[in-house]
Amino acid sequence: MTESNSINFSISDSPNFSLQEENNFELGIAGFKYSDLYQSTRLSELAEIFYKEVARTNPQLWEAWQPYLASGGQGHNLSAKAESDLIVKMAPYLGSFLEKLFPIKEDLGKIRAQTDREKLVMQLKRNFISRAMKKYTLAQLPEFDLTTLRTQAVVLQEVAFEDSLWEVDAEFGMAQMAVSLVNWEKEYDKHFTNPAKNSLSQATRDSVTSLHSVLEKHSVMQPLLLESILTEKELET
Repeated sequence: MTESNSINFSISDSPNFSLQEENNFELGIAGFKYSDLYQSTRLSELAEIFYKEVARTNPQLWEAWQPYLASGGQGHNLSAKAESDLIVKMAPYLGSFLEKLFPIKEDLGKIRAQTDREKLVMQLKRNFISRAMKKYTLAQLPEFDLTTLRTQAVVLQEVAFEDSLWEVDAEFGMAQMAVSLVNWEKEYDKHFTNPAKNSLSQATRDSVTSLHSVLEKHSVMQPLLLESILTEKELET
């Protein structure tokens, strides 16, 4: 994989570079220490190891990456979008390699958790709140019993989504609950539209059945349960 030799490293070799031995820790790749990151030849060797891993785990990506790598990011025939897509595809492999190289697993776990949170909140805003804003107007607001709606939301979270983090992070907890409900709704809609093509997963069936059995014990939820039952019967006919 000689193409990796075309990489121009931004860190130059420094003959005067010194590092206290206690700070020259072993990296997660056998045979490499922190000080090696300041030596272009050693960085080149690390690059070779990285690209070999990519070639082994995703040969198709490696094949697409080689001409881009050889070009040094200049003078290639990729469009701006194609170049961006290629880099995005490579990013998870680089992230995994860096996670192996440095002792940052715990920090990465926190970053992933935060990223997952933001993704779910965005799904809430895109698939739930935006739909509600399109369906209802501010002029209709007085028609709703907001006190009852808030009570129903609390009951739904407390008894049916007790594992959500709504008590710690209200926005994230609401997203966990709402996104689950929206996903179940979508699956049921597809199933009732074409049962032969879109079978209902057992996981969704069990979740919705459990949801009904829990909520029917609470009188404030009865109107919602009745509405869902009537809607389901309409879809079946």
